[in-house]
Amino acid sequence: MLNRRDVCKTLGLVPFALWAEESPDARPYFFIVLADTQLGFWNAESFPQEQAHCQFLVAEINRLEPRFVIVCGDLINNYMNQREADAYSSIFSKLKSGVTLYNVCGNHDIHDTDPPPSAASYAFYEKNFGKLYYSFREGLLYGIVLDSTSLKHPISEEAKTHAAAEREWFRQELQKGKQSGAKHLVVFQHHPWYIWNDGEEETYFDMPLKLREEMIPWLVEAGVRYTFSGHMHANRVARFENKIEFVTSGSVTSPNFGSKNGMRIAIVRPDRIEHRYFGLGAIPRSVDVDNGFPSLEPL
Repeated sequence: MLNRRDVCKTLGLVPFALWAEESPDARPYFFIVLADTQLGFWNAESFPQEQAHCQFLVAEINRLEPRFVIVCGDLINNYMNQREADAYSSIFSKLKSGVTLYNVCGNHDIHDTDPPPSAASYAFYEKNFGKLYYSFREGLLYGIVLDSTSLKHPISEEAKTHAAAEREWFRQELQKGKQSGAKHLVVFQHHPWYIWNDGEEETYFDMPLKLREEMIPWLVEAGVRYTFSGHMHANRVARFENKIEFVTSGSVTSPNFGSKNGMRIAIVRPDRIEHRYFGLGAIPRSVDVDNGFPSLEPL
């Protein structure tokens, strides 16, 4: 029996429904997650090691040609350092045309506690890297980008005002994403929601328990199944009631806890997002969006 595709070929027809199924916005694709590029980590005046790692990954990204790249915070090491910001912009300006770059704000980009985020650090970030929180649409995926630092450390007047506005925006944006028709509503941020379990005490690495108790139900209600973060400089996949994967990726330049410098590749399909972390020496020759990775277990 001929299927619809065979009938269309035979008759030379391309009905709208078939065209819509095969439109670019409905096709599987892959994107790349980087985290903690942190230019200036070893030395604020000269950072050849960080530059070399970032330049290598930009070359690999251009070779692989993902739909987009997102850097999950700590783009630079020393907030309001123009030398580091210029180096970051210069390196990532070399991305191939057609590969979109999305930046996520990290604690080193605006600072967190001493001193806390300020109007000046917010302005510097926005001038050099873009909005502190925003949303975007890429085919099957509706992405929400958070400034997790201000949510975690609202200890200055500027940060309190900023965090209050962001919280309200986030709640509304989750509903917009839910109603958008996208197959996946995904949240990107710098700090992981948690490392091991949703009841763990707050540490340097995770979001405050009070915020988890308030906001994770928002994610569940909106249908979020994946969040991507950095900050820990290591890889970790935590889960919430088998409903959400909280995916933390290792650092491009300064790994911790036995991790490796590298990047995460995520394949977006209508029913799921499959992802895997690759060290600098193990980046694949190509990405098979139809068949995925040799192992389905994310790292």
